[in-house]
Amino acid sequence: MPEAIRQMTMTEWHQLQKLLMDVRTASQRNEQILVRSKQNVDQLLSLLQGHQSSNVLYDPGGGKGNYAAQRRIGKA
Repeated sequence: MPEAIRQMTMTEWHQLQKLLMDVRTASQRNEQILVRSKQNVDQLLSLLQGHQSSNVLYDPGGGKGNYAAQRRIGKA
């Protein structure tokens, strides 16, 4: 590859790498905002539905569930 073309290609490659890093940083920031917002919404929903935080377990899909009903059945 001629030196002039190689140099131009490398310059453009470095610009692409910088843009990729900028996109990754913005993506991480957005992820943090979304996770925090989801936590806030989950907490507010739990308060509105009257669930206690001690009654929350993870379901098989990784989501949060209320196990208060399970505890009542176990006591019966």
